[in-house]
Amino acid sequence: LGDSVGVYKIGLELLFSGGFELARELASQGRSVFIDAKLLDIEATVERATAAIARTGAEFLTVHALDAKTLDAAVRGRASSKLRLLG
Repeated sequence: LGDSVGVYKIGLELLFSGGFELARELASQGRSVFIDAKLLDIEATVERATAAIARTGAEFLTVHALDAKTLDAAVRGRASSKLRLLG
């Protein structure tokens, strides 16, 4: 798709069917990647999942914004990466 796409969206199904590798490949080519995972789980799981997604080089990630604990965990997980959290 090349330059005709501004942001590549990877949804939940694709994420678990080679999506992590695709995200890494696209990010390594300088492409903007949006992981639409809608994370919602216990804090430790959200934190570790966010960290794993941040390591792909993705730029955006959806997280359920039902409570501050979930969002805080995602913020900890993204650490100093460029990952932006969307609620």
